[in-house]
Amino acid sequence: MQTSEAPAPALLLVDDEGAILFGFADYFRSHGFVVDTASEVEEAQALLAHRRYDVVVSDLRLLGLSAVEGLDVLASAGAARPRPYTVLISAYLTAEA
Repeated sequence: MQTSEAPAPALLLVDDEGAILFGFADYFRSHGFVVDTASEVEEAQALLAHRRYDVVVSDLRLLGLSAVEGLDVLASAGAARPRPYTVLISAYLTAEA
């Protein structure tokens, strides 16, 4: 009798800082996730178009102080079917953000 295990959950990490991508990717891989990373909106959107993710974690600001491209990543993730869980992270905290 064969037992089938569920596939490892797929996670997409999006951040423009390599150290953050590396740290988060290492952490989630050690907890059983299959991890893809992207440092730009277009790269993340291409991955979302071609692969199903269970979770998407994106930085809010990818291109500088006034950028909010993380919202574009989450919008693309929200259009995917089935829709992945999404998490938006940021070290930039203001009332507007």
